[in-house]
Amino acid sequence: MDKTLIALSLIGGSLLFVCVFFVASVAYAPNNVYTPEPASIPAASLSQPITFVFGGDVMLGRKVNYEMHQRNDFSFPFASITPIFAGADAVLVNLESPLYEPCPVSNASSMTLCASPESARALARAGVTLVSFANNHMRDYGAAGIAQTNDLLAQQGIGVVNNGKVFIREVRGYKVGLIAYNLTWGNVLDSDIRVAIEHARFQADMLIASFHWGDEYTDEPNAYQKRIAHAAIDAGADVVIGSHPHHVQPIGQYKGKYIFYSLGNLIFDQMWSEKTRIGALIKFVWNAEQGDTSYEIIPTKIFDFAQPQLLGGADKQAVIDFMTGATLR
Repeated sequence: MDKTLIALSLIGGSLLFVCVFFVASVAYAPNNVYTPEPASIPAASLSQPITFVFGGDVMLGRKVNYEMHQRNDFSFPFASITPIFAGADAVLVNLESPLYEPCPVSNASSMTLCASPESARALARAGVTLVSFANNHMRDYGAAGIAQTNDLLAQQGIGVVNNGKVFIREVRGYKVGLIAYNLTWGNVLDSDIRVAIEHARFQADMLIASFHWGDEYTDEPNAYQKRIAHAAIDAGADVVIGSHPHHVQPIGQYKGKYIFYSLGNLIFDQMWSEKTRIGALIKFVWNAEQGDTSYEIIPTKIFDFAQPQLLGGADKQAVIDFMTGATLR
């Protein structure tokens, strides 16, 4: 045989051996064993249920802002409730005051609300992860106030849901959706809310509907609140959270879903009545595997125009009894 052909045969055989060895090595290498995508096995399914904390109106302007500046402590309003937030996977509140620079520091009353940009960092440090900014004060400082609020909170990693919008955030492997509406101006059609929730339902594993609604300084939800809450659940909402009345209101239940019509004031300077000083944090637990939910009411009371503290004993039980005594209608 020609020496050249012999050499080529030897080279070809060697190359074939190397290729076979390489393919075999890759096929059986440990770092090439198939691993499912993270989304196919949510982390939450391998651990405990997901825990939310829902809070009511948070107004960080006016006398609250004044008290924080006097103390040079923007964490002052959150001192007693931060431990509650720390145990949750997600914390949602209604932000009643735009974050705006320059926001005047004044001890006087005003219906045009704003808060210091420093409050964004204080909210994040306290453990707030989600904010509804759909309320009757969102436009107090115009488009600039809305833009600054969104930017400042985003810089701190806090998700913001604006009026009529949907916000989706992954929480331990599940997509949690939040849709929010300011309904105090009467310019939103029931049908628009239903359609928006139906669309949002397809984007989320868990869908929270947050409504700013109802009559101020009232103890009971009105007929409109009930109608919208039921429509929201019919459209796909898993839980309904309400704000604006400045009083806590009884909890409702419809088709097995909970309706927190009003959680009252969490942080506010309305010290002029006992009821405007009372709020309720809701520890809401969602078992993603089974789809069931449960809740715990954690009553609070505001002191020093700015700081909610946890209630105990008979005062705590009185709030719980009021919110549940109407038998979950």
